[in-house]
Amino acid sequence: MPISLACEGVVQLNAPLPSPSGPKARFLPAPLIRARAAALNRRNCLDLARTARQALYGILAFFDVKRPTEPVFASRDSICAESLLGSHPTLYRGLADLVTRGYITREQGRRRAREAFGQYSVSRIWLTEKALQLLGLAGQAQASKGVYQEQLATKEEVAGQPECSFPQGRSLTVRDRIQEIELSPNQQLSSKEQPPPEAPRETDQERAGGSRENRIDKKTRLPAELVRLISLGLSRSRICALMKLAREHGNGGKLGAVVALVWHRIQQFNAKAAFAYLATLVRQRKDFARLLEIQDRFEDRDSASKAVLERLNTKLPMFLERGDGMQVVTRRGKLIGVLRRMGDGGYVECLDDQNVRRTLPVNARLVESWEEGDIVLRRPDPEVCYEPEFAAD
Repeated sequence: MPISLACEGVVQLNAPLPSPSGPKARFLPAPLIRARAAALNRRNCLDLARTARQALYGILAFFDVKRPTEPVFASRDSICAESLLGSHPTLYRGLADLVTRGYITREQGRRRAREAFGQYSVSRIWLTEKALQLLGLAGQAQASKGVYQEQLATKEEVAGQPECSFPQGRSLTVRDRIQEIELSPNQQLSSKEQPPPEAPRETDQERAGGSRENRIDKKTRLPAELVRLISLGLSRSRICALMKLAREHGNGGKLGAVVALVWHRIQQFNAKAAFAYLATLVRQRKDFARLLEIQDRFEDRDSASKAVLERLNTKLPMFLERGDGMQVVTRRGKLIGVLRRMGDGGYVECLDDQNVRRTLPVNARLVESWEEGDIVLRRPDPEVCYEPEFAAD
């Protein structure tokens, strides 16, 4: 897409800045907004410096995805303002870096009038295929071309052959926009034609420990996962107050997950201390269901004897010193994360299914899995790019 820098006279390096200090408000299409965000993202276009990124950001403000073959004239003052750069020499350095890295190509144009013959007047800019691919603009012109004709063709096809788009045929209960109250027996749908019932989805309360059938206790009219709070001395009104407090702080329906997460701590508390502890937790904005899942997967179990836990905890400093910076891999070769040592403890740095960075604690259970061969430590290979998984099989 050619973009032109229009200026008059000979280029002056110490030219004054334009009067508007900032960019103008522009209504850009969504692909162009995403491309400008990708230009400033440090994880994208890794070979560009900050100045070159800002210059590319300013150029994209004048890129037209619908008409890529037509030139767009933008003055150097406008591109400098859109690039958020402080001076014209800084803009020129960014443009030169973009040319060197292969993101744009430039062509200088000269005046042909007799009074100003040979002077530079226009600098045309094209985005290369490399830039279009990295910014997600490749194929936008082809996608926008012929959309109206395709929509018309689709409408004509549906109008000519309605049975292709609506194979279920005419409605048996509606005739000429009038609902028929009584239907003959031969018009009733058989049970075989009825769609299969949709499987019920599992709710957050069921994941926290309850079930769909008995999640409400009939005697106390409380959620089943909260009934055990009565054994601590909490009354039904106090439990309802905790549920109301959780709803006010955006944790509605998550009190059961909070109780299941900290039950091993509060089961020795009295009623007043348990209420204060739970009230403090429900005011926090945390994903308690996720924390409960992590605890079920990776925390130590009560099945291990005390002697075994003492032996594993004694071996834990040696495991941290040996595996610091190494990759934790499952027996099948799947990467869990990278082991990091921090003080007397440590953690495993990994990515979950949503590509969000998370940490797993290094505890006696992880050392036991290492002894049994379920996980192994491996030195990272810089030439190979691994995709870490959140949990081991």
